[in-house]
Order: sequence, then C-alpha cells, then structure tokens
Amino acid sequence: MGYQPGSRIIIGFAYFRFMIDKHAKYIPKPGMTITYLFLLGLVLFLFMGRTKASLRSGHLLSVFPDFYQHVSNFSISYMLFSIVGYMWLIMGVKFGKILIVGMFIIIANFIYELFLPFINTKDIVDAYFGVAGVVLGCLFLYPAGRYGLREKPVQ
Repeated sequence: MGYQPGSRIIIGFAYFRFMIDKHAKYIPKPGMTITYLFLLGLVLFLFMGRTKASLRSGHLLSVFPDFYQHVSNFSISYMLFSIVGYMWLIMGVKFGKILIVGMFIIIANFIYELFLPFINTKDIVDAYFGVAGVVLGCLFLYPAGRYGLREKPVQ
C-alpha cells in the first residue's frame, strides 16, 4: 500500500478529533455550531471580496468605499479570536481568559499599524477594523459560552 492522497488530512483530522475528545469539557449545541460556521463563512466571504470583484457588496461599498482595503484585518482578527475562543470554550476555559486573548489581538493590531511600518503602511483604520473583528467575536462567544454549551457526558 503506498501513499494515499488525502491520508494526511484524514490522519490530521483523526488526531484533532482525539485531542478535542480528550480535553473537551463541554459539547456545543447545534445552534451554536451553526451560528459559528455561518459567521466564519460570512467573514471568509467578505475576505474573498478583496480579490474577486464579483463577491463585493455594493451596499457596503456605497456606505464605506474603502471597505475591501481594510477587510483583511477584520477577517484575520475575527478568525483568530473566534477559532481560539470556540475551542477554549469547549475545553472549559472561562470567558475572561478568552477576553485577554482578544485584548492582546487588539493591542497587537495597534502596535503593528502604528509602530511597525515594514511590509505595511501606517493606517489606523486597519487597526479599527481589527477591533471590529474582535468585537464581533465577543458578540458571538459570550452568549455561546453562556447558552450554547452542554456538559459532556461521562464515558
């Protein structure tokens, strides 16, 4: 039997599943998972609008013409915060500790945008979009942590 295409993905998924099963304290309710995947898909859709004009929203462009120049900070901040936060909620980490990660992402955004001009132009609006990404993550993770989890059954 030689190398099977996709076998690394399957092995990686199996390991990921094992680690979640091993460390999870809670099981997400279906509504939480659907909302999480919907928001993640929406943010990815907005991010893809940077390069594909057919995916751009005319309404967003009429309200904020430079939206797609800054959406990358929003998307990266949201994805980083929500993915880590979602996994941590399942593992039983308190929301306060997840908020500390959000604050770190916000501070890193401002430091990068204001004081590190290499591979970047100074643009405070990018940092504000990063803040918006973390805020959207908080607006999802807080109620998800309070109402979207159930105890993992003892096996």
